Amino acid sequence: MTYWRVLLLTAVVAVLLSVPALVSAQGNKRPHTFIGTITIDGSPAPVGATINALINGDVVATMETTAVGTYTRVGGFKVEGDAGNRITFTVNGRPIDQPETTLMEGGTTVLNMTVTQQAPTPTPSPQATPTPAPQPLATPA
Repeated sequence: MTYWRVLLLTAVVAVLLSVPALVSAQGNKRPHTFIGTITIDGSPAPVGATINALINGDVVATMETTAVGTYTRVGGFKVEGDAGNRITFTVNGRPIDQPETTLMEGGTTVLNMTVTQQAPTPTPSPQATPTPAPQPLATPA
């Protein structure tokens, strides 16, 4: 009887000791927090502007602005991923002017985002080729 109690107690202790390891392996990564202003074509972004954070082209975080000209909110805009990943941002589907940034676990970055309308590339107009004027034929004298 004592043998079974010891065996049961050992099994229970082993299970209890393994639970914290399983929980921590599931990811206690702290997100990278971004805060700042946002300007679209020279004007403060309106309420409801959509910001996407992308890693390797995949959207990993999305938020809508709740105040004019800022995407800062209580707690900031949190982006989760592996430290060292490169992050790019879009606003209403347009890439921001700032370069990509590196994700830092638990980091906080002030990133004042701007989006400017890129000038359209002018399309060259075809040039008319001048037609030479006919030369009068010389007549023998």
